[in-house]
Amino acid sequence: MKTRLWVVAGAAAVIVGVTGLSAYADLYQDLVGILPGGPTALLPPADPVPPGAEKKPLFVSGPFEANCEEGTTVTNDQFGFAVLNTFGPGNSKVKANVVIKNGIPNVTYEIYLVQNPGDCPTQRSGTLITNAQGNGNGQVVKIRAPGSTRFWAIGFVHDGTYYPSNPKSLLRTTAAALD
Repeated sequence: MKTRLWVVAGAAAVIVGVTGLSAYADLYQDLVGILPGGPTALLPPADPVPPGAEKKPLFVSGPFEANCEEGTTVTNDQFGFAVLNTFGPGNSKVKANVVIKNGIPNVTYEIYLVQNPGDCPTQRSGTLITNAQGNGNGQVVKIRAPGSTRFWAIGFVHDGTYYPSNPKSLLRTTAAALD
């Protein structure tokens, strides 16, 4: 009887010990960024964002689900992202690298780069064309509106065949606060 008790207690100790080690490893990795015994050099992110820039997801957005200061309302439906950045002498320009993933296939998205305050609403800034899988990317650059500190991007299929019936026809980011 005592032998059985010791076997059960030993098995429980092993299970708790193994589970505890993985929990401590996760905590250590979150705090320090590396696992003990692992490589000490951290890998760069998969798609690096330049210093001072912000990467924002592109969300499905209804026609009245955005405002100049905050951009769009966050939803669960993401279809790519935009990297927003200011650059140039005195940060006099603003750039958006827009990547649409799994959007509407074989269409032209109009790209709008919104600046607040000063350029909201805005004119079309450029276009991008998606492939047969609905993937595409493009870059737009604008002169920075004086005093603007918040920026966001829009991808819009200006075609009655898709808008407003297809939710993927209007994609927006939330606003990025940049220097």
